[in-house]
Amino acid sequence: MATAMVVVKGGEGSGVKGHTTEHPSSAATRPEGVAPYTPSDKVLRAQSAYVSANYEEQKIADEQERIVAHAVGLPRTPDNDTFDLLQPTSGVGVEIKTMLKQTNDKITMSKAALARKVEFIQAAGPGFRAYTVVADKRGGGTRYYYREGVGSFRLGTMKQVNLPQLKSILRQVPS
Repeated sequence: MATAMVVVKGGEGSGVKGHTTEHPSSAATRPEGVAPYTPSDKVLRAQSAYVSANYEEQKIADEQERIVAHAVGLPRTPDNDTFDLLQPTSGVGVEIKTMLKQTNDKITMSKAALARKVEFIQAAGPGFRAYTVVADKRGGGTRYYYREGVGSFRLGTMKQVNLPQLKSILRQVPS
């Protein structure tokens, strides 16, 4: 005879109302001589410029990735893979960023994502080419930009192209 398993939610410190411990004053939890954390100006600027994406915006970005993949003839990869488009046989990886409501002309890549991409590029060997593509959908229509390499870039450092031009660039056989 099977016994029912009892699941207890919200133990001490779980954050569930009524199951939390009073937080001691911050001064008492900090080791003596350690100053309180003060974010740098760079961190504060990044936090103020951060624009989160909701479900609808994620769908738009996913559709844009599908459009670019179809236009350039490169296969998409599963979510959370190193690159959005990857063709190992031709040695090309593409990261696609979609701008919808950003107020500045910069895309960013987290340190962790950048490290994964750099590790992949190094493992792939000297013939592998990585690109960052931006689909700028702000202000109606879509403008495409690309740059060889991966990282956080300003649109001013990228080249504006249409999809046929992008296909030609991405599908070039390295010399």
